Amino acid sequence: ALEGEARQVLEVAENSESSARFRLRTLTKLGPAKLRFTASSGEASARRTIGLSVRPATPFMTTTAAGSLRKSSLDVPIERSMYPEHRTLEASLSLLPLAIGHGLVVYLDNYPYLCTEQLVSRAVPALVLAERPEFGALQARGGATIEDLMSELRQRQNDAGAFKLWPGGNQVAEFPSLYAQHFLLEALEMRRSVPDDVVHAANGWLRQLAARDGDNLAEERHSAYAIYLLVRQGHVMSTQAARLHKRLRERYKGEWEQDLAAAWLAAAYRLMRQESDATRTVGDLTFGSGQRTDAYSDSMTRDALLLYVLSRHFPERLPALRAQVLESIVGRVNRNLYHSLSAGTTLLALDRYARALPPEAASGLRADEILRDKRLRRLELPASLLPKVDFTDDAVALRFTSGSNLNAYYAVTLAGFDRNAPVQEIRDGFEILREYLDTDGRPVAKVKLGEQLDVRLRYRALDRKTITDVALVDLLPGGFELVIPPRESLSTLYQAGPTDSASDVPAADSYQSCTFCSATSRTWLQYADAREDRVVFYANLDGNFHELTYRIKATNVGQYAVPPAYGEAMYDRSSRARSLAGSIEVIRP
Repeated sequence: ALEGEARQVLEVAENSESSARFRLRTLTKLGPAKLRFTASSGEASARRTIGLSVRPATPFMTTTAAGSLRKSSLDVPIERSMYPEHRTLEASLSLLPLAIGHGLVVYLDNYPYLCTEQLVSRAVPALVLAERPEFGALQARGGATIEDLMSELRQRQNDAGAFKLWPGGNQVAEFPSLYAQHFLLEALEMRRSVPDDVVHAANGWLRQLAARDGDNLAEERHSAYAIYLLVRQGHVMSTQAARLHKRLRERYKGEWEQDLAAAWLAAAYRLMRQESDATRTVGDLTFGSGQRTDAYSDSMTRDALLLYVLSRHFPERLPALRAQVLESIVGRVNRNLYHSLSAGTTLLALDRYARALPPEAASGLRADEILRDKRLRRLELPASLLPKVDFTDDAVALRFTSGSNLNAYYAVTLAGFDRNAPVQEIRDGFEILREYLDTDGRPVAKVKLGEQLDVRLRYRALDRKTITDVALVDLLPGGFELVIPPRESLSTLYQAGPTDSASDVPAADSYQSCTFCSATSRTWLQYADAREDRVVFYANLDGNFHELTYRIKATNVGQYAVPPAYGEAMYDRSSRARSLAGSIEVIRP
């Protein structure tokens, strides 16, 4: 909104220039705001339109409440107040557990990070759900496309056939590369366009993993995964499977029997028609077992991949597992314990489960909005196996009702920007602090137009523990832009090596410099990403304070809200941190 006069008269001498100042106040509507200027003198006139971005002082968040009910009603409160722009308010209710996937789809559609695993997981909805009309037009929601993923994977593939973890780096993590090849094979089965040379090159790398003698159970698990993916394509891997099976029995007795290595090996045996070996290897695999050995082996991901293997290759085992499996998945989704990988693998698993065990016809399913005055407003569930319906921001709660003797599964998904900036810090597992400093290193809350400030982020894990794969996000306040120094003046980021500290945090070997930031010698920075309205750093943390500094420049006069800096462990959402919000003023020189 314009504050003051919308028309100003200027006196401009010949061959001179002058300026007019207009004061604006942002409203609650997010998105582009167009300013139209007209200048006229006598019969001459000129017009110009300028676009400004009105951004919230809060990050985009997706939360999902999920559960089950049988011949009963259940009320689910709605506790977030969000801006209407880019907001999603969805409810689903079905006898098919894939209904839980609605919330995971929204979460992945808006997932903000970009390592190879995350790019693959973001594309899972477009792959496994595009042929299910109950999920709507996925591509219209702005989620990742398979075509974009194929292009990115081609760029990230190295000479050995594996996929680099970050763009422009050299680091390869085994599981994301295996997971990417798994996705490509699923896409081939669904007759999607997949580059043959990428698959062929990745198979060469898989054969190396399949034939190696692993140093630990995690490496042997990856070898089993590689054997399975090769067998899926018709490769004969009996010798490699037998050797791996022997190593597992001799070296990891009491551990491997509940590890995913057993599931991948059993699936490979079944595909090779070695039924006795398949039955013996799948053995007594149960959900909720196994040990976490790295960021990619959390319990939800492990159970999702086990459900995928059983649904696809051992469907006869599913009836005895149904209640145990699904209630576990529902509980984790309801507590927001999922992340990109567990969300993507859970969608793969639920889709395979739905194909293996189609549900009985729905009976007596109903959803209602509970309004502020306690009245009920009926939500019309579409006639489909996976009914999904939008609800309004008038609702303070949703009521789900089922008259079926079978479990009905519901999911309530809220995604968007919260209206109110947070007033408290979050220090769950680690903490993050942010300061704006002048060129002399002094904290400031007021700056002149055109001046530059240093933004200093300090962060550490609490209780002296190690936290890996942390995303640190700092939203820029309005009226500022990121400063990218000239290349000759860049400060090289010193990458701490394993001997620089007694900490067991692994040093990243793939990202040795940041083009817009400097860091202390004890920072293990994996990747730095500069975007239009924020900077994102990917790092590992220990109990020591680490520090990152980058520079911003004041480009507009005014009073601006300063969004909080925040961070989260990408594979452990219980570890998160948020600084305080604030304000900063830009004045005229």
